[in-house]
Amino acid sequence: MVDDMNIPHGTGTLPPLEYDWANDPDGLTPADFDTKDWLLDSLLSAIPGEADTDKAISIGLSVHGTVLSGRAVSFARWTKLWTAYLAESGGRNGQELGEGFQVVLPDAVQHRTDFRNRREARHLPVPKPEYLNLTHVKVVIGDQLVNIRFTRVRTSQIDAWWVGEFGEEES
Repeated sequence: MVDDMNIPHGTGTLPPLEYDWANDPDGLTPADFDTKDWLLDSLLSAIPGEADTDKAISIGLSVHGTVLSGRAVSFARWTKLWTAYLAESGGRNGQELGEGFQVVLPDAVQHRTDFRNRREARHLPVPKPEYLNLTHVKVVIGDQLVNIRFTRVRTSQIDAWWVGEFGEEES
């Protein structure tokens, strides 16, 4: 089924247009499925997806006038990379933060995985993640590129996007 904006419903993560919201077992509402960019959401559900894999895609973003690029990875992968980085190279506070997050974040990842699996097993729509997780990030500040290792961007805040990173040559 396609709505007036040519967005397919009843496939992927978008619920069918006739979905019975009053009986959703998790109390989800149409607002939980709002999307600013169906194409971006579809791309990110395929690559990197949500599993803890090495799948990643180079992506550039404009977010409220800030331009950045990096490698989009799943939340599961991002949390492992970020917490390991903090624990290994963040000094005393970073080490404590990293070790603390290494205890807490696997539960958050498992909760999302269980939620997604339960809804998929019952053939229920699954809302998209709210954040895009990036590694190897380059941010444009004036005429300079500033490198940061990790960041997260709320997908609803993305104004524009493209596939590729700064410094990649087109073929």
